[in-house]
Amino acid sequence: MLLKNKVAVVFAAGGAVGNSVARELAQAGATLYLSGRRLESVRATAQEIGSSDERVFIDQIDALNENQVNAYLDRVVSRTGRIDVVFNAIGPGSAGDLVMPSTDISVDKFLSYLNTAVVSQFITARSAACQTQARRSGVVVFLTATPARGVAPLLAGHSAGHAAIEGLTRCLASEWGPSGIRVVAVRSAGMPESPRIQEVFQAFARAAGTTKEAFAQSATERTLLKRMPMLAETARTVCFLASDHANSLTGAIINASCGEVMD
Repeated sequence: MLLKNKVAVVFAAGGAVGNSVARELAQAGATLYLSGRRLESVRATAQEIGSSDERVFIDQIDALNENQVNAYLDRVVSRTGRIDVVFNAIGPGSAGDLVMPSTDISVDKFLSYLNTAVVSQFITARSAACQTQARRSGVVVFLTATPARGVAPLLAGHSAGHAAIEGLTRCLASEWGPSGIRVVAVRSAGMPESPRIQEVFQAFARAAGTTKEAFAQSATERTLLKRMPMLAETARTVCFLASDHANSLTGAIINASCGEVMD
Protein backbone atom coordinates (compact mmCIF):
# COMPACT_ATOMS: atom_id res chain seq x y z
CA MET A 1 0.00 0.00 0.00
CA LEU A 2 2.65 2.48 -1.09
CA LEU A 3 0.05 5.12 -1.94
CA LYS A 4 -2.48 4.71 0.85
CA ASN A 5 -4.28 8.03 1.52
CA LYS A 6 -2.80 9.53 -1.68
CA VAL A 7 -4.87 11.13 -4.45
CA ALA A 8 -3.66 10.24 -7.94
CA VAL A 9 -4.88 11.78 -11.20
CA VAL A 10 -4.38 9.76 -14.39
CA PHE A 11 -5.03 11.35 -17.77
CA ALA A 12 -5.60 9.15 -20.83
CA ALA A 13 -6.56 6.36 -18.46
CA GLY A 14 -8.39 4.39 -21.14
CA GLY A 15 -5.33 3.44 -23.18
CA ALA A 16 -3.02 0.50 -22.57
CA VAL A 17 -0.44 2.44 -20.54
CA GLY A 18 -2.99 4.51 -18.63
CA ASN A 19 -5.00 1.40 -17.81
CA SER A 20 -1.97 -0.46 -16.49
CA VAL A 21 -0.75 2.48 -14.40
CA ALA A 22 -4.24 3.12 -12.98
CA ARG A 23 -4.59 -0.50 -11.88
CA GLU A 24 -1.17 -0.43 -10.22
CA LEU A 25 -1.92 2.83 -8.40
CA ALA A 26 -5.22 1.41 -7.20
CA GLN A 27 -3.51 -1.72 -5.91
CA ALA A 28 -1.08 0.53 -4.03
CA GLY A 29 -4.01 2.13 -2.21
CA ALA A 30 -4.43 5.46 -4.04
CA THR A 31 -7.73 7.22 -4.57
CA LEU A 32 -7.96 7.57 -8.33
CA TYR A 33 -9.33 10.26 -10.60
CA LEU A 34 -9.29 8.79 -14.10
CA SER A 35 -10.06 10.69 -17.28
CA GLY A 36 -9.77 10.48 -21.04
CA ARG A 37 -11.28 11.76 -24.25
CA ARG A 38 -13.48 8.68 -24.56
CA LEU A 39 -15.49 8.07 -21.41
CA GLU A 40 -16.33 4.48 -22.33
CA SER A 41 -12.66 3.45 -22.36
CA VAL A 42 -12.03 5.19 -19.03
CA ARG A 43 -15.10 3.45 -17.60
CA ALA A 44 -13.69 0.11 -18.78
CA THR A 45 -10.48 0.81 -16.84
CA ALA A 46 -12.48 1.67 -13.73
CA GLN A 47 -14.48 -1.54 -14.08
CA GLU A 48 -11.29 -3.59 -14.26
CA ILE A 49 -10.16 -1.98 -11.02
CA GLY A 50 -13.58 -2.53 -9.46
CA SER A 51 -16.67 -0.56 -10.37
CA SER A 52 -17.91 -0.61 -6.77
CA ASP A 53 -14.65 0.83 -5.45
CA GLU A 54 -15.40 4.20 -3.88
CA ARG A 55 -11.81 5.26 -4.47
CA VAL A 56 -12.19 5.42 -8.27
CA PHE A 57 -13.80 8.37 -10.06
CA ILE A 58 -14.02 8.91 -13.82
CA ASP A 59 -14.54 11.88 -16.10
CA GLN A 60 -14.34 12.81 -19.78
CA ILE A 61 -11.50 15.28 -20.23
CA ASP A 62 -9.48 16.38 -23.25
CA ALA A 63 -5.96 16.65 -21.84
CA LEU A 64 -5.03 19.04 -24.65
CA ASN A 65 -7.69 21.51 -23.56
CA GLU A 66 -6.12 23.74 -20.91
CA ASN A 67 -9.44 25.15 -19.69
CA GLN A 68 -10.92 21.68 -19.28
CA VAL A 69 -7.85 20.44 -17.42
CA ASN A 70 -7.79 23.44 -15.07
CA ALA A 71 -11.50 23.13 -14.27
CA TYR A 72 -11.17 19.38 -13.76
CA LEU A 73 -8.30 19.67 -11.28
CA ASP A 74 -10.18 22.44 -9.50
CA ARG A 75 -13.03 19.97 -8.99
CA VAL A 76 -10.68 17.25 -7.76
CA VAL A 77 -9.12 19.57 -5.18
CA SER A 78 -12.52 20.89 -4.11
CA ARG A 79 -13.55 17.30 -3.42
CA THR A 80 -10.36 15.91 -1.90
CA GLY A 81 -8.43 18.94 -0.70
CA ARG A 82 -5.28 17.71 -2.41
CA ILE A 83 -3.57 16.15 -5.41
CA ASP A 84 -0.55 13.99 -4.65
CA VAL A 85 0.28 12.36 -8.00
CA VAL A 86 -0.28 13.25 -11.65
CA PHE A 87 0.42 10.90 -14.54
CA ASN A 88 -0.47 11.53 -18.18
CA ALA A 89 -0.37 8.59 -20.60
CA ILE A 90 -1.37 10.52 -23.73
CA GLY A 91 0.13 9.45 -27.04
CA PRO A 92 -0.40 10.21 -30.73
CA GLY A 93 -3.62 9.03 -32.32
CA SER A 94 -1.68 6.91 -34.81
CA ALA A 95 1.95 5.99 -34.43
CA GLY A 96 2.60 3.77 -37.44
CA ASP A 97 2.34 6.50 -40.08
CA LEU A 98 5.09 8.51 -38.39
CA VAL A 99 7.78 5.95 -39.28
CA MET A 100 9.45 7.28 -42.42
CA PRO A 101 12.68 8.95 -43.56
CA SER A 102 13.11 12.41 -42.12
CA THR A 103 13.62 13.68 -45.67
CA ASP A 104 10.09 12.57 -46.52
CA ILE A 105 8.04 13.36 -43.43
CA SER A 106 5.86 16.46 -43.57
CA VAL A 107 6.37 19.21 -41.02
CA ASP A 108 2.84 18.59 -39.69
CA LYS A 109 3.55 14.92 -39.10
CA PHE A 110 6.94 15.69 -37.57
CA LEU A 111 5.24 18.04 -35.11
CA SER A 112 2.30 15.76 -34.33
CA TYR A 113 3.89 14.09 -31.30
CA LEU A 114 5.21 17.37 -29.92
CA ASN A 115 1.82 19.02 -30.47
CA THR A 116 -0.04 16.22 -28.69
CA ALA A 117 2.00 14.37 -26.08
CA VAL A 118 4.49 17.11 -25.18
CA VAL A 119 1.94 19.93 -25.08
CA SER A 120 -0.52 17.84 -23.08
CA GLN A 121 2.16 16.81 -20.58
CA PHE A 122 3.01 20.46 -20.04
CA ILE A 123 -0.65 21.48 -19.63
CA THR A 124 -1.48 18.78 -17.09
CA ALA A 125 1.77 19.16 -15.14
CA ARG A 126 1.47 22.94 -14.92
CA SER A 127 -2.16 22.80 -13.87
CA ALA A 128 -1.33 20.26 -11.17
CA ALA A 129 1.59 22.35 -9.92
CA CYS A 130 -0.69 25.35 -9.52
CA GLN A 131 -2.89 23.19 -7.29
CA THR A 132 -0.11 21.61 -5.23
CA GLN A 133 2.36 24.45 -4.64
CA ALA A 134 0.45 25.76 -1.64
CA ARG A 135 0.76 22.34 0.06
CA ARG A 136 4.47 22.18 -0.87
CA SER A 137 4.18 18.59 -2.02
CA GLY A 138 3.20 16.56 -5.04
CA VAL A 139 4.69 14.35 -7.73
CA VAL A 140 4.47 14.67 -11.51
CA VAL A 141 5.49 11.49 -13.33
CA PHE A 142 6.19 11.76 -17.05
CA LEU A 143 6.52 8.89 -19.51
CA THR A 144 9.26 8.94 -22.12
CA ALA A 145 10.91 6.29 -24.29
CA THR A 146 14.22 5.20 -25.74
CA PRO A 147 13.88 7.10 -29.06
CA ALA A 148 15.00 10.08 -26.96
CA ARG A 149 18.44 8.45 -26.99
CA GLY A 150 18.75 8.00 -30.74
CA VAL A 151 17.81 4.33 -31.14
CA ALA A 152 15.00 4.91 -33.63
CA PRO A 153 16.02 6.12 -37.09
CA LEU A 154 12.97 6.95 -39.24
CA LEU A 155 11.13 8.24 -36.16
CA ALA A 156 12.25 11.87 -36.04
CA GLY A 157 9.04 13.27 -34.54
CA HIS A 158 8.84 10.73 -31.72
CA SER A 159 12.55 11.02 -31.00
CA ALA A 160 12.32 14.79 -30.70
CA GLY A 161 9.16 14.53 -28.61
CA HIS A 162 10.57 12.08 -26.09
CA ALA A 163 13.75 14.14 -25.79
CA ALA A 164 11.57 17.19 -25.17
CA ILE A 165 9.75 15.43 -22.35
CA GLU A 166 13.05 14.51 -20.73
CA GLY A 167 14.20 18.13 -21.00
CA LEU A 168 10.88 19.29 -19.58
CA THR A 169 11.33 16.90 -16.65
CA ARG A 170 14.63 18.50 -15.69
CA CYS A 171 13.40 22.06 -16.25
CA LEU A 172 10.26 21.72 -14.15
CA ALA A 173 12.07 19.77 -11.43
CA SER A 174 14.57 22.59 -10.99
CA GLU A 175 11.82 25.22 -11.05
CA TRP A 176 9.30 23.50 -8.78
CA GLY A 177 11.70 21.77 -6.40
CA PRO A 178 11.76 24.70 -3.95
CA SER A 179 7.97 24.36 -3.75
CA GLY A 180 8.27 20.73 -2.70
CA ILE A 181 7.09 19.30 -6.03
CA ARG A 182 9.01 16.38 -7.49
CA VAL A 183 9.12 15.84 -11.26
CA VAL A 184 10.42 12.52 -12.58
CA ALA A 185 10.16 10.48 -15.76
CA VAL A 186 10.14 6.81 -16.68
CA ARG A 187 12.01 5.98 -19.89
CA SER A 188 10.56 2.74 -21.17
CA ALA A 189 11.08 0.83 -24.40
CA GLY A 190 8.61 -0.86 -26.76
CA MET A 191 6.11 -2.54 -24.46
CA PRO A 192 4.85 -5.35 -26.71
CA GLU A 193 1.31 -5.58 -25.24
CA SER A 194 0.61 -2.00 -26.30
CA PRO A 195 -1.35 -1.72 -29.58
CA ARG A 196 0.57 1.46 -30.38
CA ILE A 197 3.91 -0.33 -30.12
CA GLN A 198 2.60 -3.06 -32.39
CA GLU A 199 1.77 -0.34 -34.94
CA VAL A 200 5.30 1.01 -34.67
CA PHE A 201 6.87 -2.44 -35.00
CA GLN A 202 4.75 -3.11 -38.09
CA ALA A 203 5.78 0.20 -39.66
CA PHE A 204 9.48 -0.41 -38.96
CA ALA A 205 9.19 -3.94 -40.37
CA ARG A 206 7.58 -2.60 -43.54
CA ALA A 207 10.38 -0.04 -43.95
CA ALA A 208 13.01 -2.75 -43.41
CA GLY A 209 11.33 -5.24 -45.74
CA THR A 210 10.83 -7.83 -43.01
CA THR A 211 8.04 -9.15 -40.80
CA LYS A 212 6.78 -7.52 -37.64
CA GLU A 213 7.80 -10.60 -35.65
CA ALA A 214 11.33 -10.54 -37.06
CA PHE A 215 11.72 -6.85 -36.34
CA ALA A 216 10.40 -7.27 -32.77
CA GLN A 217 12.85 -10.11 -32.21
CA SER A 218 15.80 -8.07 -33.45
CA ALA A 219 14.78 -5.17 -31.19
CA THR A 220 14.57 -7.58 -28.26
CA GLU A 221 18.01 -8.98 -28.98
CA ARG A 222 19.52 -5.49 -28.79
CA THR A 223 18.50 -5.10 -25.14
CA LEU A 224 20.86 -6.16 -22.36
CA LEU A 225 18.19 -8.36 -20.77
CA LYS A 226 17.11 -9.83 -24.12
CA ARG A 227 13.52 -8.83 -23.54
CA MET A 228 11.30 -5.78 -23.67
CA PRO A 229 9.69 -4.20 -20.60
CA MET A 230 6.07 -5.13 -20.00
CA LEU A 231 3.25 -2.72 -19.24
CA ALA A 232 3.00 -3.96 -15.66
CA GLU A 233 6.70 -3.37 -15.07
CA THR A 234 6.46 0.22 -16.31
CA ALA A 235 3.38 0.75 -14.16
CA ARG A 236 5.19 -0.52 -11.06
CA THR A 237 8.05 1.88 -11.72
CA VAL A 238 5.57 4.77 -12.01
CA CYS A 239 3.97 3.67 -8.75
CA PHE A 240 7.30 3.57 -6.92
CA LEU A 241 8.30 7.02 -8.18
CA ALA A 242 4.94 8.39 -7.03
CA SER A 243 5.43 7.02 -3.54
CA ASP A 244 7.21 8.45 -0.52
CA HIS A 245 9.88 5.77 -0.95
CA ALA A 246 11.18 7.88 -3.85
CA ASN A 247 11.15 11.18 -1.96
CA SER A 248 14.80 11.89 -2.79
CA LEU A 249 14.25 11.52 -6.54
CA THR A 250 13.48 14.54 -8.69
CA GLY A 251 14.73 15.67 -12.08
CA ALA A 252 15.54 12.01 -12.69
CA ILE A 253 14.95 10.02 -15.87
CA ILE A 254 14.56 6.41 -14.74
CA ASN A 255 15.91 4.11 -17.44
CA ALA A 256 13.42 1.21 -17.36
CA SER A 257 14.15 -0.05 -20.86
CA CYS A 258 15.55 -3.52 -20.06
CA GLY A 259 18.87 -2.14 -21.25
CA GLU A 260 17.85 -1.01 -24.74
CA VAL A 261 19.87 2.11 -23.88
CA MET A 262 22.37 2.84 -21.14
CA ASP A 263 22.92 6.08 -19.23
